[in-house]
Amino acid sequence: MRSAYILLVLFNSLLFETCSITPTNINTDHSFSTEENLAYGKEDTQTLDLYISENVIDSIPMVILVHGGAWFFVEKETLNPVQEFLAKNNIPSANINYRLNKGNITYKEQLEDIDLAVNYLKEKADSLSLPCRFILFGESAGAHLSLLYGYQNPECVEKIISLAAPTDFFSETYTGNRIYHWYTKYFFELATRGKYSDDKSLNIFKEASPISNASNVPTLILQGTSDRVVDMSQALSLDSVLTKKNVPHKLVLMEGGIHVSPRLSWWRDKVIYPEMLSFLKNDIKKVSKPITASI
Repeated sequence: MRSAYILLVLFNSLLFETCSITPTNINTDHSFSTEENLAYGKEDTQTLDLYISENVIDSIPMVILVHGGAWFFVEKETLNPVQEFLAKNNIPSANINYRLNKGNITYKEQLEDIDLAVNYLKEKADSLSLPCRFILFGESAGAHLSLLYGYQNPECVEKIISLAAPTDFFSETYTGNRIYHWYTKYFFELATRGKYSDDKSLNIFKEASPISNASNVPTLILQGTSDRVVDMSQALSLDSVLTKKNVPHKLVLMEGGIHVSPRLSWWRDKVIYPEMLSFLKNDIKKVSKPITASI
């Protein structure tokens, strides 16, 4: 447990090394309603918040937000600013909590929670006047879960927005590199119950990797080039796989960007939010060349 505590302290120092979050005020003339902590399952952690604008854009699906936190900690409130941004731009969203990686809970149970939330929203769509179509947005571990769920359920998910996602759990280039070797591998093992010291676990890590599950779901990949938690190579690996499969997608590399860059207002306002809006409002029908954004 001491090692887990040390890693938790390190994670928080890396995650929150940026300035505090201030919601972006776009289209502030629009008001929106909220319904918080709606139970989509029987567990205490299976709750979600709905943000619904008075002028919902019917052509855009419901965005489901999946928070990060190494599968092990953090809650949905970290994505409140993103949810407010979407609402102010007339895009409905559901921000979900899910069971954390403790006890017998692995990433597979967390995928089950996303599925429960999707089914809950389908059932409530008519009564709440919500779209019965979905886009997934996730950051860090939440981006991993979003990619994996979306690629495994392409009939349910129209698009995926991935911010700083681990995509390849078995890459020696990644897991054998400095900080990732002892920090990231630890949480990969917790999330999957695999062991890097056991060759038999290779299939466990491959099964958990989005690059091994990629399917034809349009994907926006956002990644900082100076991320010390999720290396840029993870985004490049996913980009390579999607390109080979001819999956419509766009990779945006943020030059000098660190982990979960929405916490830096200049990345959030100048790159992340504009790219999100463009992706949400427009169809991506081809593979786009990677772009590097700098500010």
